[in-house]
Amino acid sequence: QKKENFLALSNIHIMEEVHFYTVFNNQVIKVDTKWNKYTNYDTINRLGKTLLYKNKINKNDSLEVFIYIKAKSNIYFELYNGNLNDVLNQINKSSILLLILSGMLLSLSIYYLFLWLLTPYKEYLYYVAFAFTMTIWSFYINGGFAQYLDNFFIGPYVNSFIYLFPVWIMLFFKAVFPKNVIPRIFHLILNSIIFMILLIVVLYFIGLTPLIPHISVSTYGIFFYLLGMIAILSISVTIVVKKIPYSKNFLLAFSMNFICSIVSILFYLGKVPYDIFTFYAVLIGGTIEAILLSILLTAKLREVYIEKEKALQIAREKDLKIKTMNDTLSFISHQWRQPLSQINSAVLVLDSELYEKKDNSIIESKLSEIESMTKYMSNTIDDFKSLYCENNESKDIFYLKDSIRSAISNLEHSLKANLINLDIHLDESLKFFGVQNDIIQILLVILNNARDALVLNNIEKARIFIVLKKVDKNAVIEIEDNANGINKDFIDKIFEPYFTTKKSSGGSGLGLYMARLIIEDKLKGKILVFSENNGSTFQIVLPYNQR
Repeated sequence: QKKENFLALSNIHIMEEVHFYTVFNNQVIKVDTKWNKYTNYDTINRLGKTLLYKNKINKNDSLEVFIYIKAKSNIYFELYNGNLNDVLNQINKSSILLLILSGMLLSLSIYYLFLWLLTPYKEYLYYVAFAFTMTIWSFYINGGFAQYLDNFFIGPYVNSFIYLFPVWIMLFFKAVFPKNVIPRIFHLILNSIIFMILLIVVLYFIGLTPLIPHISVSTYGIFFYLLGMIAILSISVTIVVKKIPYSKNFLLAFSMNFICSIVSILFYLGKVPYDIFTFYAVLIGGTIEAILLSILLTAKLREVYIEKEKALQIAREKDLKIKTMNDTLSFISHQWRQPLSQINSAVLVLDSELYEKKDNSIIESKLSEIESMTKYMSNTIDDFKSLYCENNESKDIFYLKDSIRSAISNLEHSLKANLINLDIHLDESLKFFGVQNDIIQILLVILNNARDALVLNNIEKARIFIVLKKVDKNAVIEIEDNANGINKDFIDKIFEPYFTTKKSSGGSGLGLYMARLIIEDKLKGKILVFSENNGSTFQIVLPYNQR
């Protein structure tokens, strides 16, 4: 019986020539010297980055195979031995990790490239350059170009990338930690190293031409690579000690790549044995670093967006306050117009009664009405000052029924004078935590609007129906009138500033707008409006017993 035995020698992309010699009983019985990287790289026994060498062995015999390898750089290889299926399975398994890690790095590069195109952040550009450089060089050094692209000649150009790793990381570092965050001396050190490395890259590419002698990566590359990496590591440790934001994230990410780079260099120098970790050390470290740096970028971007949102919110609030201060006089004028008119009417009656010397009870009633109206006017100013000016007005728990009755008392004489009936149903137990004047002011705005609508439409048997009830975990105040409802074209606009249906009577259109602001911003509730042909209903929903 004879058995077929295969040797598989991988990573031939770094080798110039490979010869196989089979020896039996001290005699060379088979030779394969066909493969040469420059003159005959596409031999019949090549499979991607692997050479296959077949022997037939007689039963109970043994053969020796000698392999001659010529290369300019350090030699590292994977060697498999067995039948054809076993050898092919081992070759395929050896490439899985390369594809996974390279795919992850390439995906991160593409993702952050799109982010950089959409945003002006330099960090994204340097991250893309770092991840892409790591992808290309690792793909080459681990045989990806030879295995999948059948390219054996890209090596001299891709080897320059070993210089560029620290360059992109230093530029990324400078973008994440600008001069106003860390001392300027750190930036000067990094700038000097970047300049030296870029100069070496230029000389290296010139060395690929006949103009000057070839500059070997194996001789100079490791030195400048380590110089840049050690500089970054030293500065990273320093800023961690200074507790600079994101410094720990950066140091952790960079340290992983630095450790793996040292392992990889020791492997290429023959100081550590070959295994899957030492062989793929740079690629593993680069992938881990890329993932951790992407987390850093995400956290930093999130903070930037939060700061921008806060700034926009402050600007909106400032604009609102300025606008409100400009509108306050118009609003106060709107709020005071009707009470002042009633005061004038009351004064006229007093003048007439005094002239005719009638019973003093009428005078006392009108004086009481004047007192109530002026009190309402004063409270209006105080309430809106408390809404838009910083003050120390204290909050407290109070019964909502008291707020409703207080608002009604301010308008009681006006409602009676216009023959408007009140129908009130209150849940006496409902409480609220806040400023009671806020609730009163809102109710006055809605009740005033209801009264004006009833008077304007000349409603017979005019009625306002007020209900206070508990719905789920909310206290609900409903104010309903029978003033023929709100025009469908207007109902979606009534809470907008300056919108009014009472322009002829001097309305400013700020009442319901201000009421909505108080409810939503200060009381954390909401206000709804419903309208039918016979009338409209305003519903105020407040969190029940907030404390």
